[in-house]
Amino acid sequence: MRIRSKALRRLRQDRGMTQNQLAAALGCSRSAVSVWETTGRLPRPHRLRLLANTLGVPIADLIETTESISLVSLRLTAGMLAKDVAHALKVSQSTYCHVERGRQRVPSRWFPILSQAFEVPEELLAPLRERTPTTDANGGAKPIFAPPHTSPSSLLSAAPLNGVDYSPGPTVQNHSAGARITPQGDHAPYS
Repeated sequence: MRIRSKALRRLRQDRGMTQNQLAAALGCSRSAVSVWETTGRLPRPHRLRLLANTLGVPIADLIETTESISLVSLRLTAGMLAKDVAHALKVSQSTYCHVERGRQRVPSRWFPILSQAFEVPEELLAPLRERTPTTDANGGAKPIFAPPHTSPSSLLSAAPLNGVDYSPGPTVQNHSAGARITPQGDHAPYS
């Protein structure tokens, strides 16, 4: 996510403001305003809200979303690891990863915490509220990557890799079924 830098410059100029005047109204430096207008870097959430209010536009008019908003893109933009977000949410990393991968809905109690952790206004997280978990026809989670026509048994029966045969060997007898393995490797009944 980025700020619409050209739109920001146009809005500022349409209101007859210089970068210095806008910076003073926002309580930041002129160079910060310049960075937003040239690089499209997002200001912090509280400053983004103040910027939108100062310019008299909704926040959505200032934000450019070239990609769909996802927890992954937000987390990476914030420079966080999944374990860091899980810690902020006070959940296990696996729980957070299930939600991030779309296997579960984003719990509503997470939105204020995610807004603060990712340093984005909560309004920008609205598309995440509407997403449903990604499941297959049987109700299970869809795999992230599944090579076409590949099953575990077909992988094992494939040609040897680097001269090593990985196919399953002979079946091992269950020791509780009354058999023992002799030093020669044969199975003999217990006496």
